[in-house]
Amino acid sequence: MVDSNLAPSQTPPPTSAIVDQAINNTSDAEGPPTACVPESPANRIDGTPATTTGGFRREFLMAFIAIFLAELGDKTQLSTLLMTAQSHAPWVVFLGAATALIVTSMLGVLVGRWLAKYLPPAILRTASGVTLLVISSLLFWDIVHP
Repeated sequence: MVDSNLAPSQTPPPTSAIVDQAINNTSDAEGPPTACVPESPANRIDGTPATTTGGFRREFLMAFIAIFLAELGDKTQLSTLLMTAQSHAPWVVFLGAATALIVTSMLGVLVGRWLAKYLPPAILRTASGVTLLVISSLLFWDIVHP
């Protein structure tokens, strides 16, 4: 599909630029994206403010989508489903489960921020990958050798 607003010598922007513009609601004419997050060195693991990578909306959407997809069908969701079916009090179970997820997420954020002060991002990524690999290997070993 050819954009009729482009001159014959112009090429359309890459898809990533279009996605960034949609998420940040910006265009080249408006200047750099703005954000609701104050610029402070603690906003990102590498010390750069969150506004340099798309701001609050982009960071929020990335976190929401990653956690939402990771949590679908996991043991927490199944436990919540079973507790609701047994208790017949769905709003009480929802409030308890939501509070627990908020507290565990806050714990993850606080520990992550503390680790980011002392460890470079490359070491954090490597340590996370190794930890997940070890856990996956142990789970696989448990399945193969009951």
